[in-house]
Amino acid sequence: MGSTNRFIDYYSKPLNQDQLNYLNKLNDVTIEKVELFRDFTLSLFYTVYRTYLGDDVIKNDEDMVIHFNWCWNKVIDDYSMENLFFVEKGEHYYYFLNYFTDKFYILENKDTIDLNEIVQYWSNIFSIDQIKTKSQYDIFIELYKIQNNYFLNND
Repeated sequence: MGSTNRFIDYYSKPLNQDQLNYLNKLNDVTIEKVELFRDFTLSLFYTVYRTYLGDDVIKNDEDMVIHFNWCWNKVIDDYSMENLFFVEKGEHYYYFLNYFTDKFYILENKDTIDLNEIVQYWSNIFSIDQIKTKSQYDIFIELYKIQNNYFLNND
């Protein structure tokens, strides 16, 4: 029964502010990078969703990757114009490519996707002051570390 309770707590019990502060300090999380990585992530989401040409144009895996790459490069270029530089290819690229493939491109009925709901979810994940469950924190810190590894302005 104990492992079932831990499992349920992992997904449903919110961490308190002291726990979040401790985890953030332990993981060297900075507010500036949280905000930057949230903005980067949301920019990518908006770009993918707003420039999708439809299933009649994007018909196969190759078309999906071409569209994603165009969106990815646009976001990378937009940030570089602000003197914020990300490595173009790496684990962060594949993380998002896999995410969009699973959660967007392969869906038959994209009309059921609520962009506002997705933006709200990722905004909450990438918020320094939002209370999170342990599972939400694990998603946050995984993506924070991945993006940080490929962020070139770390000096």
